Amino acid sequence: MDIGTIMGCVLGGLLILFAIVFGGTEGLAPFWSIPALFIVFGGSAAALLIAFPLKPILKSFASVRQCFMQPKTDPKSVALG
Repeated sequence: MDIGTIMGCVLGGLLILFAIVFGGTEGLAPFWSIPALFIVFGGSAAALLIAFPLKPILKSFASVRQCFMQPKTDPKSVALG
């Protein structure tokens, strides 16, 4: 697993947390909306299914899983074959 992947996920989560904490005095209310979640995630999924065939979409989930599960390889062995 690449440390950069973990660092990127943690950094993204922290940025969202900081935006919520420093964003105002109303707490989580301005950042939480069920209809907005449906629009964002449902709309993204619908656009993805419209734009691409199903098989490559399903393969992309395996690629994302490999980002977190694949063992680290030696760059020299990859470059030299």
